[in-house]
Amino acid sequence: ETPEWISNGGFLLLILGIVVAFWGLAQVCEDAFVPALNEMCVELDIPDDVAGATFMAAGASSPEMFSSFISLFITKSALGIGTVVGSEAFNHLCICAGSVLYAANGRLQLDPRILLRECGFYFVCLIALVWSLKPKGVINALEHIMDSGNDCLEVIWWRALSLVIIFVVYAFVCSYYKDLVGRLCPWPADHHMDVAMEEGGSRIGGSLLISNPADLQNFLGGDANVVDESRASHRESLLPTHRPSALSFVDDVVRGIAGLPRQEELEHWEMEGDEHSISCWMWKKSWYYSKMNYSSKKWQLRWFTLDSDGLRYSRSRTEPWQNVRIVDIHGAKLIEVADEDAHIIKIHAPNQSFPIVLQAATREVMDVMYSRITDAVAAKKGDPDRLQPQHNISITSADKEDHEEHGSLLQTPEGSLAKAWHYLVLPIKVMMYYTIPDVRAPGRKHAWRTAIPMCIFWLAALSYVMVAASENFGRFIGLSSSVMGLTISAVGTSFPNLYSSMLVARQGLGNMAVAGAFGANTFNICIALGFPWLLYTLLALHGENYDDLSDDGIVVSVLILIVVLV
Repeated sequence: ETPEWISNGGFLLLILGIVVAFWGLAQVCEDAFVPALNEMCVELDIPDDVAGATFMAAGASSPEMFSSFISLFITKSALGIGTVVGSEAFNHLCICAGSVLYAANGRLQLDPRILLRECGFYFVCLIALVWSLKPKGVINALEHIMDSGNDCLEVIWWRALSLVIIFVVYAFVCSYYKDLVGRLCPWPADHHMDVAMEEGGSRIGGSLLISNPADLQNFLGGDANVVDESRASHRESLLPTHRPSALSFVDDVVRGIAGLPRQEELEHWEMEGDEHSISCWMWKKSWYYSKMNYSSKKWQLRWFTLDSDGLRYSRSRTEPWQNVRIVDIHGAKLIEVADEDAHIIKIHAPNQSFPIVLQAATREVMDVMYSRITDAVAAKKGDPDRLQPQHNISITSADKEDHEEHGSLLQTPEGSLAKAWHYLVLPIKVMMYYTIPDVRAPGRKHAWRTAIPMCIFWLAALSYVMVAASENFGRFIGLSSSVMGLTISAVGTSFPNLYSSMLVARQGLGNMAVAGAFGANTFNICIALGFPWLLYTLLALHGENYDDLSDDGIVVSVLILIVVLV
């Protein structure tokens, strides 16, 4: 029965609790847990592919995993499996569709090898999940499918273990996929865009190695990468000039949430002042999310300006001197076009553990920016007095050491609605701020040892609030816990993934968007479900079968996903 306090208006508090829990899970996961895991993988020297398929996947899918643990071990409900299966459907359908809709030209370019890997393992996981969810008392596999409407499902420990083993195989394949494909199905000759370099300092392909100043004279005489001015001024956009009204609406909504400029602004650059000056929007890769497969914060959109002061960037175009960061291009050892198709420039700045990676919206923007940067470096080396600073820029020592710039959790946002929400959850923000060390802050990289356990604590607490509030609200409106998981809980925990995938799809990173969605599904089935089931049957039930799991259409939903995938 529904408690009286819920019927007397308390359901509003349940709705607020669900919304706050969704916000808190996304906040802790994206701004604290993932950066802390990233720093742990960097310090422990875990390869990118291994880290992305294991630790970073766990960080990205932690809301689903914790909700599964809480509902299984504490509330004893089916909301956990409902959340995971609902997230499967959301990721499978909504993220893929949203990524295509928000892609710059209305379509995604996908590598069939990566798509085959992700869809293949996802298909195996769905079949294994149906096989693991045996209706109680049913032995024959055919009866299993025909009797999928049975009220209760039964989970056996060794079938749960098989799900975990599938993920181990998946992580191994992801870690060594390039080598496996190279032996079985080689990549095209132009797939790898890595720039080859020679010793002594020379310009090869689209790169400038500045290890020997004398070689700059050879560089000054070359014109391989000089941008045709008529091409720059009369360029054709790689993107369509008109989008249907429905897509324009989606564009406006996502831009409003992310605070992004219009596509026309991303394709535009400004030239003023001396011959090397240029300003434009570019994405900068954040190394606190470097091992993450996809994240809305992995690529930060910044306003870059190159002039006699050097290369600097900030969040704002209208206030370019606010929170400014400086890139030491004149002391850089290497400046290269790392990927022409993705419009990526790498700058190996001094005193930096990782190169600074920039991505332009179009090939034209990349060409102009790269040409201007290399020209400015060459001119400075050839005539040190030629370029003198025009502005008095005050830069703290932290700014010099750290090229990352992230807003504080306690910072008051702009906009009336954002401010209202900020003050509503301010007590929670204060507790998070003082209990979870931010590894992105200058000098706090090694705080991941404290940040990770505190993130786990917060994720567990917020997952409990979300599960308990969802179950009580479901009883109030007459829905079972599994149905609440399939709908409300699944959408709330998966919406940040949709938002992230749409942003990376707009950058042209189609493989990252779609592979991230299917990869998250593989993790959710094998680990977010399989691992809790394995622990519960072995530890809580001492090897006995778990036969108190409500169906409520779970098996049918999985079968529908299999049909849709095929």
